[in-house]
Amino acid sequence: MKKILCLIFALALLCAAAAFGDELPGLSIHFFENGKADAILLREGNSTVLIDTGFPEKAEALAQRLRELGVTSIDKLIISHYDRDHVGGAALLVRSFDVQEVIGPDYRQKSEALSQLKEELKSRDLKLSRLRQEKELQVGSMDITLYPAKKHTGMVPNNSSIICSVTYGKTSFLFTGDALETRMKDFNRKNNRQFTLIKLPHHGIFLRKSAEFKKLLSATQPQYGIATNSPAFAIDQDLALMLEIYCLKLYETKNGELTVTSNGETLTITQSEPRLPQSSPAAES
Repeated sequence: MKKILCLIFALALLCAAAAFGDELPGLSIHFFENGKADAILLREGNSTVLIDTGFPEKAEALAQRLRELGVTSIDKLIISHYDRDHVGGAALLVRSFDVQEVIGPDYRQKSEALSQLKEELKSRDLKLSRLRQEKELQVGSMDITLYPAKKHTGMVPNNSSIICSVTYGKTSFLFTGDALETRMKDFNRKNNRQFTLIKLPHHGIFLRKSAEFKKLLSATQPQYGIATNSPAFAIDQDLALMLEIYCLKLYETKNGELTVTSNGETLTITQSEPRLPQSSPAAES
């Protein structure tokens, strides 16, 4: 009997150890306050992914915030598209941190911010990896899929946005860049997944009357939505009411930096006090 009890105890210890070993260390996602712009840090221990880099004039402030969080290296820097409110701070961040890889969409665009990024990459013997086909990445315990845009005649840069999904345990996240109707339509045709949280496309602008956005919400059924916006581009009441119908709890970076934490099972979302002064729409175009 004593041997049986000892065996049961040993098995219990093994099961407990196995369960402990399966625990995830914890993921934090910071949606930085950067005006109507995207700058989103995903971090699990020493594994770091940055999606977009905000405006060039706010790059120093973003770099300082990353240092405050203890960031020294970036495994993957993903640029959703090359508009200045997404690629603006990239050159300075590549100069300031140990960036392992920079991934962007496969289209050509002339801009000062993109030219500076290419020069900075060249000086470090790095290249911009242009996404031409769906790509799966493993960064720490984050399972990441990058979806390139399908090319259409006369596409605007927003519709060239890379869409990025991240799965962490039982929680999942969808980052949509500045996807407009055409980009959402292409994604809706192939997507068959649900997500815990979605970053609203295009800062929440032009979504209230978007049939494809409604299809996206119906298919993905997110519990939480985040708009990377500013007081000058706040979510209007009609869109807020529509999101309530879809049972989506909305957060806006105009109200301060947002931190999402996941233990692989559940999410918590906290928001700091706003740091940035109000800007005019013209300053953020």
